[in-house]
Amino acid sequence: MVSYDDTGVLTRFAGSRNIGFTLLADKGSTLIKAFDVLDQSVPETAAWYGLARPIIYVVDTAGKITHRFSSADYRSRAEPGVVLNAIR
Repeated sequence: MVSYDDTGVLTRFAGSRNIGFTLLADKGSTLIKAFDVLDQSVPETAAWYGLARPIIYVVDTAGKITHRFSSADYRSRAEPGVVLNAIR
């Protein structure tokens, strides 16, 4: 997971939810912008500017993106089974 939050925020979040995978702090949203997943609906003057749209990429062993799961509505997420089938 990539977030615009700093490492302290992510460490506390992961600890409070027993998350067992790496959370990447992207302060300044450099990676978020590079992958073109910046939530454009958030104005630059807002405190939460830099937020990424929720997107899942499936990458094969050669480093090629084989699947992308995204939606214009941040509340709409891919079903876990669909993502797992893409990974397989």
